[in-house]
Amino acid sequence: MADFEPPRVVLLTDDDGEEIADVLRQRLPDVALHARRLADLTQDDLDRADACIGFRSRTDLDWRGLRWVHCSGAGHDAYTQAVELAPSARVSRTVGGMPTRMAEYVAARLLAFTQRLPELFRLQQAG
Repeated sequence: MADFEPPRVVLLTDDDGEEIADVLRQRLPDVALHARRLADLTQDDLDRADACIGFRSRTDLDWRGLRWVHCSGAGHDAYTQAVELAPSARVSRTVGGMPTRMAEYVAARLLAFTQRLPELFRLQQAG
């Protein structure tokens, strides 16, 4: 496998992409970092980027120009199953504190379900 050339332009599509970009700018001053909400992402954004960091993809865009995609979640199926990437594209995912985050997420969803929070929110909005 050929050596990996670090990306020069990275697109961050997470909801907190600008905060992530601020941290990365301090550590990677030679990399252009662009935060864009996934809903606002354009084909032009993807065409200018070498790499993307995000949690979800969009099937209405062409992702084949990227050399690297990093999924900020535990899995990578939003990129490896939902969209077509270049055959040479590298795919990575977040590792580390994911078990704790997943446990917290499951506990929060269970509490929301058992406390009927969606129904409570609907009733509150209805007055």
